[in-house]
Amino acid sequence: MSPQPKTIPHDIGAERAILGAVMLNPDTFHRLQGIEVVRESFYREPHRLIWETFADLVKAGSAIDMVTVAGALEQRGKLEPIGGYSYLAGLPSACPGSEQATDYGQTVLRHARSRALLLACSEATAAIFEGGDPDAIASEHAARVTEGAPTPRSSSWESETVDAVMTKIRYGGSDDVLPCHLDSVNEEFGGALVGGVTVVIAPPRTGKSVFCAQWGEHLAVELGIPGCEFALEMTREQETTRRLARWASVDYGKLQREQRRPHGVTTSLSAGEWSDLTSASERLASAPLRTDEALLTIEQIWSRTKAGVAREGWRWIVIDHFHIVQPSPGLSDENAIRGHIATQVTALAKDCKVAVIIAAHMNKGNNSRTDKRPRMGDIRHGGKLEGDAASIMGIYRDELFNEKTELPGIAEISAVKARFGVGRNAKVKWEGQFQRFVPLATSDGWEG
Repeated sequence: MSPQPKTIPHDIGAERAILGAVMLNPDTFHRLQGIEVVRESFYREPHRLIWETFADLVKAGSAIDMVTVAGALEQRGKLEPIGGYSYLAGLPSACPGSEQATDYGQTVLRHARSRALLLACSEATAAIFEGGDPDAIASEHAARVTEGAPTPRSSSWESETVDAVMTKIRYGGSDDVLPCHLDSVNEEFGGALVGGVTVVIAPPRTGKSVFCAQWGEHLAVELGIPGCEFALEMTREQETTRRLARWASVDYGKLQREQRRPHGVTTSLSAGEWSDLTSASERLASAPLRTDEALLTIEQIWSRTKAGVAREGWRWIVIDHFHIVQPSPGLSDENAIRGHIATQVTALAKDCKVAVIIAAHMNKGNNSRTDKRPRMGDIRHGGKLEGDAASIMGIYRDELFNEKTELPGIAEISAVKARFGVGRNAKVKWEGQFQRFVPLATSDGWEG
């Protein structure tokens, strides 16, 4: 029997399948980026060109669909070289479904590593035949032969990292942690880690959504740091009404009633309230703050965050909240759904280099406890999220559970998990009429 002819490792079917998966569901692009599929992962040059086009469209905030991708390739004079419109049109049918895209991506990556390993061995062999020093050749190619690929972008020599950290220690100005609007919380938790996930949990009606929204507003309005609140629970106008109440110190209920009053009925707002509202509206309008009210999957949030970072320099996002993020295709069990979201939101934070602040519901086990303060294990279907989060902050207001409380209007921010902070509890004041948490010492005349 004659030996089988050797071929360069590749799988055209798997390459077509992941390209087709992105055409079927553009959010798949970020899932594949998360496992480090890049242009060079593909064997065929046409597939490299198509993937490169996907990346450019995402960076520009454009849609990924048949017409847009074909148009982008045609503008570059690459549509015919990749096989024309008919080749593009055939890609979606090459993928059984976008939920299998990660498996196909792993196949493509395995073949890419094999090709890189073959290249490294071939170069080492050629260098030896050319009379090179064997020890030098072995040293130069050891890492490539071991890994089967060039040194990954996610690694570096300690000398490089230690220099960067020492510079931040010496001169300050690090933006690796984004401060909260409450100094006492910063002292105990250190802020929201860029590239990490900060979770805020609380019993119902405690104000976890307000706390998260305030944090984002502080970063945008007071510090000028761009970002977006994914307000899955409220509309943009509802969220802005609540912001105006906070920043103008005007009763939230009153603003809601004002919006519902019949045409022609005189406003009940005073001249002073109108002046404060006008000032607050101008300040909010000039802040680099976006609000997205769509009901989205975590892949869609990832896609929009990636575009926001590229176009507008986002450094943070707020997700309100974990349990309203929509299920991704192919998942039905609630534990699997929330586990997938937790995994993806952690990858999103690292990939996009943003701080993620996310509110989460508590499970019903809290109702049966005497002490209602949040603790580990309280996030509904949140085991994976609790394990992956950099920090988990719990909010507790005794007045919600104890009619004879000695702490009316006081909120306790507890350290459920504080990977990078001191982890002690902090007390702040809750001002429900203005929908905000403020420092205890400066609750009167708060200015944001």
